[in-house]
Amino acid sequence: MSAARSNFPANIVIRRGRSSYVVNHCGHPTALWPYSIIRHDGQLIVAPCGLGFQTQLKAVAAALLISSKRMPIYAFPENQRHCAGWQDVARSNAWIEHHLDEARAWLVQHRKHK
Repeated sequence: MSAARSNFPANIVIRRGRSSYVVNHCGHPTALWPYSIIRHDGQLIVAPCGLGFQTQLKAVAAALLISSKRMPIYAFPENQRHCAGWQDVARSNAWIEHHLDEARAWLVQHRKHK
């Protein structure tokens, strides 16, 4: 019996200095918000709406903005340390939409070097 192949996109790793951010798919075939970002310390970063990201491109755009410190996030209180939120939801959504071209270019460059 052969191993099952995944139909989901591979994880994308964005490295900036000593930090790294992984964009991954949840693995559920019908998920509406399937992408999340996991920081190098294990902290989960969700979309400004509080769910996952709808597209891989939006998740990559957010990860690039966070990793370059152009978009602030905040850590939840001690009992919810595993998750991070957005300081300004409306502004964060607009920033992500505004930086989709940057994310697209990063993805093209990243895939060339594999």
